[in-house]
Amino acid sequence: MKNQHLDDLWKIIKKSKNEFDLTNDSHYQATRELADFFIEKHVPEAELWQMLPHEVPLQAGLGAMLAISKLKLEAHKSRKMRIGIIINLVHEHHRLLPFRFDNPNGENSLRNKILQLKWIFQNSNISWDLIYVTGGCPWKSENVFQNIVESEKIQDRVHLFDIREHEVGADYIKNQKGGEVIFGAKIVTGQHGYPNLGVFDKVLFTDADMTFDLGQIGNLVDLQSRGKSVLIGSRVHEKSILVKNPVRAGNGILMFRHIQRRLEPHLFEGLGLLDTQCPWKFFSFDAFQKIVPLLDSMDWSIDTDFISAAMHLGYEIGIVPVTAIDSDLESHGHAVGHHIRMFTIIQGILHQAKKFGFPFDPEIESLVRKYIQSPEDLEMLLGEGVPVKLLNKANHEFGKGDTISSFELEQWFLSLRKKRLKN
Repeated sequence: MKNQHLDDLWKIIKKSKNEFDLTNDSHYQATRELADFFIEKHVPEAELWQMLPHEVPLQAGLGAMLAISKLKLEAHKSRKMRIGIIINLVHEHHRLLPFRFDNPNGENSLRNKILQLKWIFQNSNISWDLIYVTGGCPWKSENVFQNIVESEKIQDRVHLFDIREHEVGADYIKNQKGGEVIFGAKIVTGQHGYPNLGVFDKVLFTDADMTFDLGQIGNLVDLQSRGKSVLIGSRVHEKSILVKNPVRAGNGILMFRHIQRRLEPHLFEGLGLLDTQCPWKFFSFDAFQKIVPLLDSMDWSIDTDFISAAMHLGYEIGIVPVTAIDSDLESHGHAVGHHIRMFTIIQGILHQAKKFGFPFDPEIESLVRKYIQSPEDLEMLLGEGVPVKLLNKANHEFGKGDTISSFELEQWFLSLRKKRLKN
């Protein structure tokens, strides 16, 4: 920041922590207090943006993003608006609860989300509903959730729907995200035969963990008022703050990233989106109700199904910066295996490209058909490293035809197959 004349502001910034613990409730409160402090001191929005992403300690940067969000929302506080927030509920039995020594990854997630929403929408005419959907979590997350809702007496704003109580087909209850999200989307759009929650104006699709602070919604409301009906968060935006291990699933993620982008160039080259899986997607109701009937991805490829459907319908899509503190240790993908999640994404994006008539690389499709026929095939490929040409590449280089040829990829696959046969 330049020309900073408020010494006390800098003292507060320098005292803020350069860490954020998702299991520590006081860290969420600290970022909100920093945001309110920045607003109280009339720090210009331009200077707040200068704090992002690396000019100040982490908590100050997070507070700056929240302050920007709250300042942007100010112009819309008098508008009567209802926002539906759709969240799938699976493998959240630990993160729903507070941290304890016997629950080291507890994020107190439901209570913290409510505090974030109350903070951003205080003194406004904007209302919200948290809409959780379960397909029957194997870890009984819904039981933990219901206990919290009843003890906190928050049934008027927080809803849980169990797909098993409705005759909509087995595809919805695979516990792979997409089925739950589509079910929730049909509730929000008021489709016949689904539970009725009334009329919504905006819809946010996000995750159940605390990776994304809901206090950022103000940025979405403001940008959408400028004509962007569909907004997609990007954790790799130049102004985003991301705390995450970039290769948490091993170096093999680099090959997955390259294959994914060759199968969906309309997203990576056409839209310039380098983070399709970011669970921070915001829609006007008009756009949402037109998109939902086109969705059929009942698994982890639901993110790209939303984006591809929006592009197919001709909506102008805005890409927005976010703050994201990764919550991988308790993630569903971590629990069942990232290779299973990635396999459904590869299969799903190929299906979506064909469904909507978008171009894709037929040579990469052929390699997928030959060498990635099951999650186990992908697990083997991910576990064996990557070709040298995919190492030390910048994010924007993955998916480009000259990064590595299809022939070189196939030679790599063949070498791994031979190695596996020898063993």
